Amino acid sequence: MELSEADRLCLAEAESHGRLVAPIVRAGREVPDGVALKRHLDGMVRRGLLADAGKSGSEARVLAVAYEATEAGLELVRAVEVRDQAMQMLAQCRGALAAGGSCEYRLSEIRELLQGPRWWALVKAAEPSKRH
Repeated sequence: MELSEADRLCLAEAESHGRLVAPIVRAGREVPDGVALKRHLDGMVRRGLLADAGKSGSEARVLAVAYEATEAGLELVRAVEVRDQAMQMLAQCRGALAAGGSCEYRLSEIRELLQGPRWWALVKAAEPSKRH
């Protein structure tokens, strides 16, 4: 079955989110303290380990999300949950396609997940602050 353009874009978006969140997840496991995590992520950016984020213009947003997430505590856990769930769904989708089946329903679930309140709460947290 040929994927529609919308479904191809959805798969690309899910993979992109996974690539951006994965280094944050790893860093969060290695360095649980919020300030230390921010420093660790800054170092990763300087060393080019978050190159995908920089290329897409999302580097500052990814760092802001990570920092806000660690300040808020549970937000990083939620980001991990969303990323893991999207990646599991993506794997199931690939399996269905490899078996000659369809994954249209699964793609709509992935799209819904990535547009859901947990992921977008993190994106909103990354918006520039209006602190004076």
